[in-house]
Amino acid sequence: MDLLLLLLAFSVLVVVRQRLLYPARLDEWRYSFGTEHRDARQALHVARLTKRTVEGEDRQQVSVAERRVADMVRSGKERLSGLEREREELLRPGPGERVDRLGLLRLHRHALLVLEGAREQETLPAGVDEELPLAGLKVKPQFAPENSFIHLTRPDGTKRTVAFPRSVYQESAVQDFANRIHNTAVADGALRSTRQNRAAEIASQIKRVKADIAAKEKTGRREVAELVEAQRTDARRTRATADWEAECDDWQHLTGCRPKWWWRW
Repeated sequence: MDLLLLLLAFSVLVVVRQRLLYPARLDEWRYSFGTEHRDARQALHVARLTKRTVEGEDRQQVSVAERRVADMVRSGKERLSGLEREREELLRPGPGERVDRLGLLRLHRHALLVLEGAREQETLPAGVDEELPLAGLKVKPQFAPENSFIHLTRPDGTKRTVAFPRSVYQESAVQDFANRIHNTAVADGALRSTRQNRAAEIASQIKRVKADIAAKEKTGRREVAELVEAQRTDARRTRATADWEAECDDWQHLTGCRPKWWWRW
């Protein structure tokens, strides 16, 4: 039963398709199916197929051209994104890798982190109370009977002090750590100048890449538009359209009905 319904549905579709491709009045089925009009249907089919093939090839050419432009733009934007990421990393390198730690101070390549609370054991998690970039940071140790101190002066002149109880931290350890902060800050300052110079070079590259993308995209869009216009007036396409219209005229003269181009299949 299911097979019978399927065959019936398929037959209906075939009939409908044939009537759409080769239209005629409802009571004149011979034009759509009769052998006496097979040549007329074949001529209409050839004209339709030729026109469809020509337009399909034209669309394919335009699609290839548009895809080429899109690929070029995408490639340029990927390069642009890479340059922008590199510049951002140079200007904002973050703390960098860890160098050393003493108490609530954790020294990294590009920053000194002041940790929260009194969680000084290495195995316990600790939040960050403040991140002090090493660029422009000044450090000065001070020693008192009960505590040693490291005084930190930010580039804007504001200060912060971290205490180290003598019962836990030896004076020499505090002095060594203060020296380590200073030396790391000096090294970071030298690298910072190099990073800024490189960031400036990348900024110039970014401008050039943006201009190059815009110019190539404009040229590509113009070439696509020129291709579309050339196709519109192409002799092969003009002839295919003229042949189709002529066959439609013949079919309409024969049947009184004009084929619709949007029923192409």
